[in-house]
Amino acid sequence: MADRKEEIIQAGIEVFAARGYYNTHIAEIVEKVGIAKGTFYLYFNSKKDLFVSLIKRHEKIFLEVFDNYTFDTNNKDLKIFLEEMLLGFFKIYK
Repeated sequence: MADRKEEIIQAGIEVFAARGYYNTHIAEIVEKVGIAKGTFYLYFNSKKDLFVSLIKRHEKIFLEVFDNYTFDTNNKDLKIFLEEMLLGFFKIYK
């Protein structure tokens, strides 16, 4: 069972890195793993639940990226900053 969860996590990282959080759908993740959508829900309650577990799992790396990320407060709002930072994080991890 732990192997299946790990497969979902790895697929989630790849899809989030390629498409971003908002453009990622559970259907894409389960297709990549080759499982039914219901199987996804045995391990995670939602896309958000998977995403948060990825962040928690890699908290140390995430915090290092966050600390080293330069934030230009004049040109970006917080949402754009977080999107770019998370995308960078998943690309680095991938």
